[in-house]
Amino acid sequence: KMWQRTQDKIARKAAADEMGKAYHEYRKLLNHMKMQRHLEAAADLQRKHLIKLKKVFQFKQDRLQKNLRHLQEERLRQSEIIQTHFWEKRLKERIAYQDKIKVLLEKVAAQRQQFIENHRQKYDEKWLHIQNEIKERARKIKKQSKLHQHRKKKPKPITQPKPNLENGMAYCDTPNESVDKLLDFKLCEALNAAIDMEDQPAMPFDADDPIYKAAKFIITHIIKKFDKDLSKDPKICKNVRERVDQFFDEAKRFVLFRSSQIIASIREQVADENATGSRRPTIVSFSRLPLTIGESSYAIHPMVDIKPVDVRTPTPVGSLASIKVQSEENMFSNIPNLCRNELIFIEHYIIKFKRELIVGVGKRVFSAIDYHFSKRIMDVRPELLNLNRNFLTCEMSKAILSYATNKLNYESSIKLCISALASDIIWSLQKHLLKPERDPRGIVQPKPCTESPSPHMRLCLYCHKR
Repeated sequence: KMWQRTQDKIARKAAADEMGKAYHEYRKLLNHMKMQRHLEAAADLQRKHLIKLKKVFQFKQDRLQKNLRHLQEERLRQSEIIQTHFWEKRLKERIAYQDKIKVLLEKVAAQRQQFIENHRQKYDEKWLHIQNEIKERARKIKKQSKLHQHRKKKPKPITQPKPNLENGMAYCDTPNESVDKLLDFKLCEALNAAIDMEDQPAMPFDADDPIYKAAKFIITHIIKKFDKDLSKDPKICKNVRERVDQFFDEAKRFVLFRSSQIIASIREQVADENATGSRRPTIVSFSRLPLTIGESSYAIHPMVDIKPVDVRTPTPVGSLASIKVQSEENMFSNIPNLCRNELIFIEHYIIKFKRELIVGVGKRVFSAIDYHFSKRIMDVRPELLNLNRNFLTCEMSKAILSYATNKLNYESSIKLCISALASDIIWSLQKHLLKPERDPRGIVQPKPCTESPSPHMRLCLYCHKR
């Protein structure tokens, strides 16, 4: 029984403990639920407060934007009012100025008309007086002719007819002491002599030679004293640009013709040397005079007919520097608004440009030919091949016309023109006449070892030409 009572006490104690634990859990749950309700109420109040603040902020922001918009509109309105007032004032001043000018023009026109009328009346009276004098003189002569015999009339002096020029005009209508009766067709010789005298003062001319005197006059009184920039006149620029462009084609044809002659002669000489078994170095020899190609000059082919020149700069045989460049004589009629000194200045530097272009391009092309026959190849810059011809001619014409004020522009332009034209000619020659058997700048293309056709192209190290 005691054991039963003990077990009952233990059971009651365990039940009481379980009940106490459940009570504590229940109280904890109630407290948690109470705190949750309190937190939800606080969050709800905070959310409502935030919504209220957002509404207040949006209201204030809208009111600020409205006030700023009204302020901007007010500023624009004030600015428009000020500008309108300013333009009205300016328009009134302009109208008043135009009225003043109109009144002055009317007054000047009236004075001019009055002056014309007075002038006309004066000269009408003068002409009437002259006519009366003529009539009176005629009456007196007629009266005297009746009293005296007529005198024999003296024969009129026979005047020498003027020479008929090909271009229909004389360049020197009133020749001075330096350019004594110098005609158009002699002007080119004087300009060439002036260019030669700049580099070589001692020239084979007599002291009283009109061409020598004209060349000296051109250098002393025109070239050294001229200080105008003629490149701002579009008509002059257009005329000079057309001549420069035309000479580009002429120089290209001339250098290509000379180059083809040189290449043909060298190849013929190389073939003869190979046939005879000679191993001498390849040199150019047109007239049986050995002369290397390139920097100095080259000899003239025996089949090329060269006209003799009386006055010529002593240069090596066949040098391009000794070429007498002809000049267009019709330039004097194409640009009638220029004076004589300006025309001579332009013509002088056009001839100088022609000679420097032909000499510079010739030297570079002949150096390329020399490189080719020395088993080398001259590189050509691709950017020079892509240069526009109109750009080159325009820059060159401006440099010629502005030489008196900017000499460096002329030097840079002539170098660019020489490089561009020489690159074009060398490129065209390397495509055909100077085409190498093997380009040293590229990769050797494979060739068959035998003449028999084969589906496989293999590179032979023994029979391929290097």
